[in-house]
Amino acid sequence: MTTTTHPGEHGNAVLHDLSPLHRALRRAIPEVYKGFGELHHASFAPGALDTKTKELIALAIGVVEG
Repeated sequence: MTTTTHPGEHGNAVLHDLSPLHRALRRAIPEVYKGFGELHHASFAPGALDTKTKELIALAIGVVEG
């Protein structure tokens, strides 16, 4: 029997599993956590590259860096 998953379903499950860790980090180091959030928003803000291209670049960096 095969199970069909919808795009994003796995990602949503991973985010759900990581939620308690994110809350703990936010409480432990709120300023650092806020800084990473601001960096993320600035990185994906409209500019010379569209969001999809930026996400693909981030994915490639993640794969290369392991």
